[in-house]
Amino acid sequence: MKPEDLYRHWAQSRTQVDVSPDFADRVMGQIRHRRKHDHARPGWPRLVQRVAASSWTRAAAIAIAAIIGIGRILLTFHLLLFA
Repeated sequence: MKPEDLYRHWAQSRTQVDVSPDFADRVMGQIRHRRKHDHARPGWPRLVQRVAASSWTRAAAIAIAAIIGIGRILLTFHLLLFA
């Protein structure tokens, strides 16, 4: 048998997969289950996901971080020079 024939036979045998009748219901149940728990999970990972979802929120987060950083630098200079 040629390698091409072996490959075709292997590919054909891999496409014929037996799936249980309730497979689609189980998949949809897992998706719903994960979505429910994703909304309920608080904390930094969820916040990072929400910020990363949109370019506008990323730009706003960068702008806020830059303002806070500049404010810290200015406060440090103020404390060093006038205190």
